[in-house]
Amino acid sequence: MLGGELRICAANVAYERATHHRSSDMLREFMFDVFPDNPATPEARSVERLAASFERALRRGEPDRMALQRYDVPAASYGFVQKSWLPVNSPIRDADGRTIGILHHVEDVTRMVATTGLELDLATRRLGPRGTPVGGGLVDARRAPRPGPAALPRR
Repeated sequence: MLGGELRICAANVAYERATHHRSSDMLREFMFDVFPDNPATPEARSVERLAASFERALRRGEPDRMALQRYDVPAASYGFVQKSWLPVNSPIRDADGRTIGILHHVEDVTRMVATTGLELDLATRRLGPRGTPVGGGLVDARRAPRPGPAALPRR
């Protein structure tokens, strides 16, 4: 759960396990300081996409369900861990109806993506064979050729 200024104010055990972070290390921290972009995959634009979803949820006042996202998480001793997620970001309101935060719910689908042979095509962002410029999403890595090489929020 995120409070004002996108600071983490709560996380359950499932979130801790999925993100490789303890609540005590995340609480009161800016979301994108705890979970920055993986510098090895700038094409993922993870922070940019998640920040846009937060903004849509707040602006519309309703949950914003994101498509499958590649968002690697930093691990204390060995860089980043590759992750795939299905996020839903919902505004949280107080008794007077004012938005006071965001419920950031994620389903870790990394194992499903890996075991099905599907990969997130970071360059195109649609369903289709890898390397096919159809806009982006999931691709079947078992049947497709390898592709060629392919505004962050402030506190």
